[in-house]
Amino acid sequence: MHFVARKCVVLLADFCVVYFTIYSIAIDALHREEQYEIPTRSVREMIVNAITHRNYMLDSSIQVAVYDDRVEVTSPGMLYGSLDIASIKAGRSETRNRTIARVFDKMYLIESWGTGIRRILEDCALAGLPEPGLSEVGDAFRVEIYRKHVKQLAPDPASTQQVPSKFPASEEPVLYGRMKDLVEYCAVPRKRSEMQEFLGLSDRENFRFAVLKPLLEEGLIKLTILDNPTSSRQRYVKVE
Repeated sequence: MHFVARKCVVLLADFCVVYFTIYSIAIDALHREEQYEIPTRSVREMIVNAITHRNYMLDSSIQVAVYDDRVEVTSPGMLYGSLDIASIKAGRSETRNRTIARVFDKMYLIESWGTGIRRILEDCALAGLPEPGLSEVGDAFRVEIYRKHVKQLAPDPASTQQVPSKFPASEEPVLYGRMKDLVEYCAVPRKRSEMQEFLGLSDRENFRFAVLKPLLEEGLIKLTILDNPTSSRQRYVKVE
């Protein structure tokens, strides 16, 4: 259970992060540091909180969505017990699923009770992002982090009417951050391992699910050996 839970959190977090933009921040005259537009710890916290506190009696799923102006995680079940938005911002905690919370605590996915939302708020403030949106939508709870390059801080009212099931549709696929960089990297045919190393992802199956499969399905990259997809000589190249 420990392995499956950790892999689930890592997979979902990586799925979001590959769409983020990386900024180069000057440390001093000789050194620079690369930082994601949204703190990666906050993304993991959103996912851990959703898995830990969702209502498993509801026949619906946790939704993770990346939009051009925000990232949001929607968890089935409203805030538990007597909790409200103000109290969770203050660090108050009531646990709906104690067994899951204890397992995550032993896995060090939870640092201390009631600190998850506060860490998200603090990380976003330090990153110069607007305050994240916290809301109860129908019978679900949603956390939204707004992306750095968008001036519109308030969520789109239309998007709060229902839980999104997938990335927003458009006539042509829109790429952000590292995914866009990866497609350009494949202007020259690349091995799967080269693409994975380019993004800094260590898990092969995670990479196939979160990156390779979507890019192939959208027609943004293609196989160089069509009649043998699993060939050891297989490469992936940008579709012009």
